[in-house]
Amino acid sequence: MPTRHVRRWLMLCLAAAMVGAISTPAQDASTATAATTVAITNAGAVRSLSPDEAAKRLPVRLRGVATFAFNMQSWFVQDETAGIFVESDKEIPGLAPGVLVEVEGVSNPGEFAPIIRSTSVRVMGRTNLPLPRRATYEDLVTGREDSQWVEVSGLVRAVYGEPPFGSLLEVASGSGRLTAYIPSSAESNSVNLVGSEVSIKGVCGTWFNKKRQLFGIRLMVTSTEDIVV
Repeated sequence: MPTRHVRRWLMLCLAAAMVGAISTPAQDASTATAATTVAITNAGAVRSLSPDEAAKRLPVRLRGVATFAFNMQSWFVQDETAGIFVESDKEIPGLAPGVLVEVEGVSNPGEFAPIIRSTSVRVMGRTNLPLPRRATYEDLVTGREDSQWVEVSGLVRAVYGEPPFGSLLEVASGSGRLTAYIPSSAESNSVNLVGSEVSIKGVCGTWFNKKRQLFGIRLMVTSTEDIVV
């Protein structure tokens, strides 16, 4: 996920920096490849690319559901095969969780897993969010669930942050802890959740270093309806 967008998010919530996925510069040869290669049509195939393959700017064309948006240029989409992060050069009017979109763009290695750099996004109307994949903390720390719409259970240990920036929930789950981000648009008395056993639906995000190594888990929550006590 892009460094600049995620860093801005944590600066707002916790006045701290985090590492995200950024795009790599386009190369002339890569652009030629993107123009002549058959487009990849599902998110799972993009995510299965190696970093070197994704850096070739392979063409991508897929349809899926937006599951979370940091803003109108940095967001996640999920189709029937997988979820993936999308970085857009311009704002996408009407973009919101639960919106069906058609995305065209090129592959990019990101800094943890391959992402899509979109060149065109068409909003097609609202639809249902996908059924979440039930996951444990142990599943999440493998990194395989990065960018996926998941559901996790745990005990809320603490709540940080305050309006208008949103809240961060520290959740004990399985053998570890994760952070759930509730944006201010979805926030509603989250402080009252401390000490509660909850089930949380959200997009799985990862904390990772410059070597593409995972060291933490976070969930991006779109609505308080996705947190069940």
